[in-house]
Amino acid sequence: MKLKNLLLLGYAVIVLVPVILVWTMAWPILKPVPFPVIDSGRLVVPVERSLNSEEVRFLDQWVRQHKTAWGTKGEQAPGLASARFVLEGKNHEKFYLSLWHFRHGDDVAGFQNAATGPYRMRSLNKGELAPLMKLFSDLPWKAKK
Repeated sequence: MKLKNLLLLGYAVIVLVPVILVWTMAWPILKPVPFPVIDSGRLVVPVERSLNSEEVRFLDQWVRQHKTAWGTKGEQAPGLASARFVLEGKNHEKFYLSLWHFRHGDDVAGFQNAATGPYRMRSLNKGELAPLMKLFSDLPWKAKK
């Protein structure tokens, strides 16, 4: 091979390898999560009760607005959740939504496809959790430190 071809090949490797690595890490975060349309659900933490139709509709809308920016599978939960929901789609597809409210810093949401499955977490800016806290005002939303 000529020197020009070797330099071109070296340049391609130097440029393409980092790009491929970045995209394999970033794509799961950028790709929207295909949440099912929520048909029913239960609140399981801090108390266990069924959700009424208004709560189900609101949670479905909230989840639809937050389809992206979920981390990769296998993230660790930041302790006990402030609220945990078991949500079920029209085709009996279940997923688990957990919410953490913090006094200082961003709030966190996490979902699992199985009760003990790996989490995919999402950081929530101040105010993103407020509509849910208002809807579920009967819950003791203790802010964690």
